[in-house]
Amino acid sequence: MVTGEISGNLHVIDFDADAKEVFPRFWKDIHQKFPGIADRFLVVKTPRPGRQVWFRQDSPVARNQVLAYTAVPLLVGDMAGAPGDSEAVKLQSQVMIETRGEGDSYQRSQLSILFFKHCGLSSLPGI
Repeated sequence: MVTGEISGNLHVIDFDADAKEVFPRFWKDIHQKFPGIADRFLVVKTPRPGRQVWFRQDSPVARNQVLAYTAVPLLVGDMAGAPGDSEAVKLQSQVMIETRGEGDSYQRSQLSILFFKHCGLSSLPGI
């Protein structure tokens, strides 16, 4: 799948880390703050498990952008600064929400392939 101008300004919001908690809040906010706009989105479940929100926009699509990070704890053995501990915890940032925009080409799910094969891009309205 290709996003951006070549695909009629297809834009994707990609929810990965913490998607089970974050996506329902996002979806509820979309319905409350922008009534009716969700009818113009296609929501795709991804294997991680995550979610993608696909839409076309009338204006040019920006390049990929990270919208939010989350901290993931990692166990690290014999960390400096943790005298006597054989294991310590270190936090690492992980992308939680990002956009897929101009110039991005990727395949994330079987549903995405089936959607474009059977429905075509014109079935996804612009916003």
